[in-house]
Amino acid sequence: MKINPAVAMALSALSAGLLISCVKPADENKAPDSEGQEVAQDSAATASVDDKNNSTERIAAVDISAETEKTYLTHVADDLVIPAYADAARQSELLHELAQKHCQSDAVSGDELQALRDQWLVLAQAWARA
Repeated sequence: MKINPAVAMALSALSAGLLISCVKPADENKAPDSEGQEVAQDSAATASVDDKNNSTERIAAVDISAETEKTYLTHVADDLVIPAYADAARQSELLHELAQKHCQSDAVSGDELQALRDQWLVLAQAWARA
């Protein structure tokens, strides 16, 4: 059975996202930090406290129902992964079309070269988002 490369990439990203997102801190009532800077500044103090107590907080997996899991995975696939890879594929096709159009001549320069560079950057950003 032949697998479409976009589907294979989507499944790979989906499985990585699932592994990352299914882990929550044990203390669910704890409010998230309002500023990311506080975490960096407090890390040295936390490290010294952990060294003194010689204990660390364990992160426990959260049990979810099969229906919740299916709903979440469908959301991730349909709303995040597939659109991101579709955009990257679309930007890649646009770059390919521009390259074919402009590279027919001997040398590419000026506005044509800038258009190729700009589209390459758009494609790179689309892949970074995906």
